[in-house]
Amino acid sequence: MAKKSKSELPYPYPALLKYLRKRTITYTEESYPKTVSCCIRGELCTYDFIIAISEDDSIVRVRSVLPLRVPETHRSVVAEYLSRVNDGFYVGGFQYQFDEGNIGYTIGHIIPFGKIDRDILDWTITQCAAISDKYLPGLCQVMYAGTTPAEAIFFAEADDLACSESSTNQPE
Repeated sequence: MAKKSKSELPYPYPALLKYLRKRTITYTEESYPKTVSCCIRGELCTYDFIIAISEDDSIVRVRSVLPLRVPETHRSVVAEYLSRVNDGFYVGGFQYQFDEGNIGYTIGHIIPFGKIDRDILDWTITQCAAISDKYLPGLCQVMYAGTTPAEAIFFAEADDLACSESSTNQPE
């Protein structure tokens, strides 16, 4: 009989609840099946999170809701910014409820064989908060400072560019 890994948790939804309790994250179970909402602190601010397990227990979906509402006068330029940002992602993306001005970042992860792993939850939640933190300042620059979407993305990704250039320009 195969030995169960310490990090492997059975049955994704109860495992998600156990994970949140263990990390002392207060949550609310939502009316939609296998869904919880909670607040998680990123580097810049606290985000409302919605975490859901698919009906067939095959995917965990994590969504952070950005703590702002886009004014009607800025919605078109924000749509351009988010479209440009999303173009660079392989996994996940920003969703924009244009009529309401609400923005969230959503990322999903496959749950292998219906058994979730703490590492999957850690990675998915951390990435969701990190991406939200990374692009929130650019969003504010586009809305309130008159920065173009392309410029705001350049500044948001400047650290990534610097890191990749420094690693490629290392002496041999």
